[in-house]
Amino acid sequence: MLYERGGEYGNFAKVATRVTECAKALGLAEMAETRPDASVAAYMILVKLARLAHKPNHRDSWVDIEGYARLMSSALPPPVSA
Repeated sequence: MLYERGGEYGNFAKVATRVTECAKALGLAEMAETRPDASVAAYMILVKLARLAHKPNHRDSWVDIEGYARLMSSALPPPVSA
């Protein structure tokens, strides 16, 4: 099973390094202090993006990104009309 996952998503160590570097650059640890839900959603989107670097046509990863974005969008208050 792990071998199959590696074929789908790429080398785990490489993916983990990409995700960690991006999370640090984006300040997700700081975001977690005020919006843990946003931090987790953004982190999961980074995981999916890092996997897509290995296999960009992997539909499930794109669908998952959409799902995390929708979860976060639905957790925000509605926009204020001007």
